[in-house]
Amino acid sequence: MKKISCFLAFLLVGHITFCQTEILKMNEWTEVYEERIGTEDHSCSLTVYNIEGDTTINSIDYRKLYKNGKLSGAIRETADSVVYYYDIKYKKELLLYDFAWKIGKEIKSVWLDEWDGVSEDIPEYVYATINKIDTLILEDGKKYAYITTTTGTKCIQGIGDTEGFVTHLTLLRPTYKCAYKLWCATDSRINGEGSVLYKDEQCDDCYTCNEKLAILESDNAVSLSPNPVKDVLTLTLPTSNNEIKIFDLQGILLLQQNVGFSTEVNVSMLPKGTYVLMVNGVSYRFVKE
Repeated sequence: MKKISCFLAFLLVGHITFCQTEILKMNEWTEVYEERIGTEDHSCSLTVYNIEGDTTINSIDYRKLYKNGKLSGAIRETADSVVYYYDIKYKKELLLYDFAWKIGKEIKSVWLDEWDGVSEDIPEYVYATINKIDTLILEDGKKYAYITTTTGTKCIQGIGDTEGFVTHLTLLRPTYKCAYKLWCATDSRINGEGSVLYKDEQCDDCYTCNEKLAILESDNAVSLSPNPVKDVLTLTLPTSNNEIKIFDLQGILLLQQNVGFSTEVNVSMLPKGTYVLMVNGVSYRFVKE
């Protein structure tokens, strides 16, 4: 496998817009999910997304999107490099990617979590700002733009989020003891067949979980409990100086403070619902009951 290399040189451009049909030239994404069960044991599973076949929804043309062989939604891409995802569960079209990148641009996210009671009204809110644009060389030997955001989100031109294809829809990043990664992405137009365009550096086989997968660093772990919480949220944090923020699902800042390794946060005044806790720019979720 050709190593993915990252150029440290910053792209001194104000606005980047790439050619259309970036996502639609891809035909498969493989994601890996890891959960730490104990100090040594962990579970690992794969999710495979495929684009196959056309469909029309509300008079709009889409490509069908399958998750592990089951229809999960549809996607379409506009001429200005904006990608939309139609979720068949919520029966709504959601913004998935906007590849018109520039430094300082805000990226929007939606809440997609079935257990929290959200159903018809899915809020959309800003969750990250692009703060860096680099380049990568992928398996075809070409350079691709690569962004990093203020919450640690990383995304590759035409490939998608490095934590998973549809993961980009949601604000929430890996929580304590679990993590996601984009394992492989396949381009259906390379040499007239499906060829791997992107592989994670730890990936040996696109369809096998790697036992050497090491994406959860104990010295960076964040613990919050209890969750759901009634009155007091107890936090165990990675350093002696941490900035924490609490947002509602509309992105409104409700609390901001600097705390040490361990702290208790009084959330008794918050209405029942789901909230986002941001620790040093990384987001976690909790439920107030």
